[in-house]
Amino acid sequence: DGSLLIAGETRNDIDLITYDNVDAFLMKVDALGNEIWKQTYDSGHLYKDEALWIKDTPDGGFALACYTDPEFFSTRLEGYLVKTDSLGNKEWEFSHVPIGWSPIVQSAASLEVSPNGDLLFLSEFHNSDLGDFYIQLREFSLDGDTISVNALGGGEYKRTENITRLPDDNYVSWSYGNETSLEIQDEMQGATNIDDLPILISKYNQTGEIIWERYYHVFDADVAVKDMAYVPWDNGFAMTGNFSAEGSLPEDPRSFLLKLDQNGCLDPENCGLYMWVMGDEVIDQSHLLSVGLETVNSMEINLYPNPASEGIRLDWSSGTDAAYYLIHDQTGKQLMTNGKIDRGSSSLNIAIDHYPKGFYFFKMINKKGQVIGLNRFVKD
Repeated sequence: DGSLLIAGETRNDIDLITYDNVDAFLMKVDALGNEIWKQTYDSGHLYKDEALWIKDTPDGGFALACYTDPEFFSTRLEGYLVKTDSLGNKEWEFSHVPIGWSPIVQSAASLEVSPNGDLLFLSEFHNSDLGDFYIQLREFSLDGDTISVNALGGGEYKRTENITRLPDDNYVSWSYGNETSLEIQDEMQGATNIDDLPILISKYNQTGEIIWERYYHVFDADVAVKDMAYVPWDNGFAMTGNFSAEGSLPEDPRSFLLKLDQNGCLDPENCGLYMWVMGDEVIDQSHLLSVGLETVNSMEINLYPNPASEGIRLDWSSGTDAAYYLIHDQTGKQLMTNGKIDRGSSSLNIAIDHYPKGFYFFKMINKKGQVIGLNRFVKD
């Protein structure tokens, strides 16, 4: 209707000595910024409630994803979801209350509406008593009934601040990491002395099942994503945020914009499970990793002639879910012509006459970024 909605936090009964009594708020203004109405929402905690994300709902109302801090800078953060009518009046609320000693339950800074009009709410769960640390994906009806509670990625994901719905009714998020992220960090630190966690980007369905994952090492730095958005002209998505590079100065630029395609690839012809971004070059480094390979059944790939001078042909069984291929020389350098594999194909011809003489590795990769086939050849 041409109006604007603003959500955030407001300090009621301002006391400059304390930060107590901070509530979440929602305000509607017209196109010129004139207030139409405003509402505040108090979870009942003394210290702080903050609205992080807002969505309009099919019934004409709104939903706010919030978090609450019961005490001043406590570790007992709680997820807080508020559903309102069209005037911002609270209809119902949900609190994800922590359990156990020093738990952390924090809502993600995002909220989505599913294709059938339900609310999808991300919240972080940490219970040190049980050793649990994962992200919950909760589905609510507009009446406040809990429809399902699922662990994102089977309970491996640790903290995410975005959930973005895609036109195919699946979702994409970034995360601070999972078990694989930590394994990649350990392996790459041993190989390169760089100990930064890679960015983890994932596509998943409404039940939290992972469709594909991508791990990116960007800027040789710790990276934090602040927002994600669907890009309609190519069905990809974009991410923006900031990074802290080693040795950087306070006046150095520390923001970034990362545009990926619908498969989470910065460069579709160089796209595996784990990529390094070095200047303008994207290098798949999946061949340096052992993580994840033991869970994938490798398929048989016939490669001939071998040795070869002009070109090679590869044959494999039909029905594979392969999507890309990569070729590396024996030093690990990536060499590409066209890394896409047509859907339903069972063979591939690659010209290698421009390759120097030497030993090469061929990798076939599925859409999840997993290596599902390996072979090697010699250019004579």
